[in-house]
Amino acid sequence: MLDRSHVFALPPGCTIRPARALDRTAIHHLLDQFRQEILPPRSPSEQVLRLLAIALLGAGGAYLVGATGWQRTFNLLLGPTAVLGLAIALVLVITWNSDWENFWVAEHHHQIIGCAKLRRCNHYSLLHDVYVVPEWRSRGLGSSLVAHLGQQALRPLYLTCIPRLVPFYGRLGFTEVAAKSLPRMVQYELGLIQGPFEVVALALR
Repeated sequence: MLDRSHVFALPPGCTIRPARALDRTAIHHLLDQFRQEILPPRSPSEQVLRLLAIALLGAGGAYLVGATGWQRTFNLLLGPTAVLGLAIALVLVITWNSDWENFWVAEHHHQIIGCAKLRRCNHYSLLHDVYVVPEWRSRGLGSSLVAHLGQQALRPLYLTCIPRLVPFYGRLGFTEVAAKSLPRMVQYELGLIQGPFEVVALALR
């Protein structure tokens, strides 16, 4: 069980609250830091794919704006590429505008210093993207954030973490579960199917 004595044991001056639309830039910045710490460096092929996506976005923009003469002919030849570029742009815009909605943030004097994403489903909840900036670690902020969301969640609450973080979550009541014992949809949502690196599945019941 989760130790309720830690739920509100926040460092002085810190608060935890649901994210707002204005927080999304700060959340994206935290997630960029998170991925730089956790994910391996991009391979050359991944970098090429990223550049290709940028090029497709540019082609989509050119096609949308349109032109005259040879430029219009060139844009028409790029039709399928342009449509794909616009589709990528649309997905990015939709994601950018909505992905803050399930986040909670920890802040110190109105500066966001941590975040976590809690998604409540019909019979369980999922916890993603738990991150606290390095200078605020080992002060109880991460524990308080996870404990607070554990009280908001529909149990069981599932998450995945890298192996070295298992003891941290264990102190908050999470126990390791076999990935194959989870419903297929939960495995997919937790990134346990063809994930980019080794993770451990945990549950709070």
